Amino acid sequence: MVAKEDLEEKVLFVNRCSKVVKGGRKFSFSALILVGDRNGHVGYGFAKA
Repeated sequence: MVAKEDLEEKVLFVNRCSKVVKGGRKFSFSALILVGDRNGHVGYGFAKA
């Protein structure tokens, strides 16, 4: 198990998309994050909002 203090996170990209609707523009975001301890343990997260 890796302690939370040992983890390092890096935001690879944040993407903003827009969709034109009747009331204006609706924005949505997506992001890709990498997390690791620089000792071989790596994880990633991809989320949309």
